[in-house]
Amino acid sequence: MAEQNVVHTQGTRLYVVDTSGATPKLAQIDCVKSITGLGSGTSSKIDVTRLSDTGSRRQVSGLSDPESISIPYQFDTSENNHQLFEKLKGKNVQWMFLMSDGDGVPTLVTSTGKMTAPTTRTGASFVGFIEANAIELAENEVVRGTLTIARSGNIEYSYKA
Repeated sequence: MAEQNVVHTQGTRLYVVDTSGATPKLAQIDCVKSITGLGSGTSSKIDVTRLSDTGSRRQVSGLSDPESISIPYQFDTSENNHQLFEKLKGKNVQWMFLMSDGDGVPTLVTSTGKMTAPTTRTGASFVGFIEANAIELAENEVVRGTLTIARSGNIEYSYKA
């Protein structure tokens, strides 16, 4: 049976807009192990039931509550972008991941501090702040960390042309 059109995770890249200096810069985050929580979140329910209704309540969808995004990584003391996490903690910045279905990196418009996805790869971008950066040390293991990003707003998907 022929392999369906699949995208492998190997080769996925994560980027963030570094706003810690005077001018925004594009930063690639290395040593990422996975990215989870990229869902739309759970929508609230707004009750629109009338007194004249019988049987069941009527509801409409309200705003969604974005899920937190978890990014486990292998900690590297020489990796400047791992040191960047503490500088960006609590700041709403743009994040983007690009899948392995092509080549190319985001373009950064320095006047706006916003990344634009390349047309040669599939990916997604979102705005969020680092809620936590937990460093884990265990016996007979490498040092690992987990970023937890609180997303603000929608995820914008871009697809390879």
